[in-house]
Amino acid sequence: MPSTELLLEIRPFSGANKYVFPSPRKHNAPISTASLLQAIRRIGYASTMEEGNSFCTHGFRGMASTTLNRHPLFQHLKHDWIEFQLAHAQKDKVRAAYNILTPRSYIDERRVMVQSCADYPDSLKTGE
Repeated sequence: MPSTELLLEIRPFSGANKYVFPSPRKHNAPISTASLLQAIRRIGYASTMEEGNSFCTHGFRGMASTTLNRHPLFQHLKHDWIEFQLAHAQKDKVRAAYNILTPRSYIDERRVMVQSCADYPDSLKTGE
């Protein structure tokens, strides 16, 4: 299922909110990290050392970065697209001064990248 279809499928739960996973308590805010951690626990992932793992919500970002930067399927992606999608600041201050980016920078490339990343687990599941 394309990611846009999935987002449309869950829209009745988030309504007109700008967040895919809005906070049930704070209007116009995203769900909290604690709520995400609880969701991870409910689907069976251990989230503390006592439970056998130290997985946290930020681990998804690390997993995405590692996969997109190192997996052979994604070698065609430009580093800038990945870093911008993960909202990482430009480390090279001179380059950042001359390469002015906006939230819409590389938007078409990032859409394709995010869809490819979303399709990857599905391909593992189906054995493709």
